[in-house]
Amino acid sequence: MAKIIADGINVAVVKVVEAPSYDEIAERAYFIYEARGGDHGLDIDDWLQAEAELLAERSGDFGAS
Repeated sequence: MAKIIADGINVAVVKVVEAPSYDEIAERAYFIYEARGGDHGLDIDDWLQAEAELLAERSGDFGAS
């Protein structure tokens, strides 16, 4: 969270990021699944990675993993 100090007043600045939809996460997770060769059993990992990537892209934090 960034803070702006103007005329001696501290104001918190919060960036609001829209959460990705179920369909967006599902599509990204499928691409991740395919990219790692289609091995089964890592569906939750794929989902969480997809969600994290989409949130990072929307927040402008492309360095996040």
